[in-house]
This record gives sequence, structure tokens and C-alpha cells, in this order.
Amino acid sequence: MDRPLQIVFRDLGRSVFLTGIIRERVQHLERVYSHIIGCRVVVEPSHRNVMAAVKPLAISVEVEVPGRPKIVAKSTSRGASAQRSRSRTATVHQVFNTVQRRLEEFAAILKSNVKKH
Repeated sequence: MDRPLQIVFRDLGRSVFLTGIIRERVQHLERVYSHIIGCRVVVEPSHRNVMAAVKPLAISVEVEVPGRPKIVAKSTSRGASAQRSRSRTATVHQVFNTVQRRLEEFAAILKSNVKKH
């Protein structure tokens, strides 16, 4: 990456465990697409379920690559019960899987592996 990785924790204490998982996933993204300009990850509590004892995470990832607008992925909540049962690591993996799919699609377009209609 041209710029260093930015990990921002809003309204949360900094988690060494989550930071480690995020760094691993960004390194994996660099293996999928070699020329990433920059990556920014924002981790904050989700405001969907205010009364929960352990608040679920809302994570957004922005990846900059040359020749394309930012690739952005955010964690989605599919209901209160699904959000409650999802662990924090699963939320991180879900968001990064979305970014990885989008990077793979972009790389396939650059290599002309996608048919144009």
C-alpha cells in the first residue's frame, strides 16, 4: 500500500484483538490485488439496538485503488436476532469478504476476463 493502514475506533476502546484481525485481512486483500493505494477501517458500535448489553459492531471499510472510485463496504444488520448472534470477528470477516469480492471483480475487469455485452 502506498499509504499506511488507518484503523479508527469511534466511541469504543481500542481492541488489540480486532486490530490484529483487521491487519491480517488487509494483508490478504493485498495478495488478492497487489496495488492498493490506501485502506481505512472504521469500527464503531451499532446504533440499531441501544438496549443490548453487548452492542454489536458497525464496521466500514474503504479501499482505494487506481482507476476506480473508492471500494466501500459496510456491515449490514439483518434483524435483531441475527445481529445478536453474530460475533465481532464474524462481522469483520463478513465486511472484508465483501471488499475481497469487489476487488476480485475489479481485477477480472482489468484482465479482460469479463465479457462485454
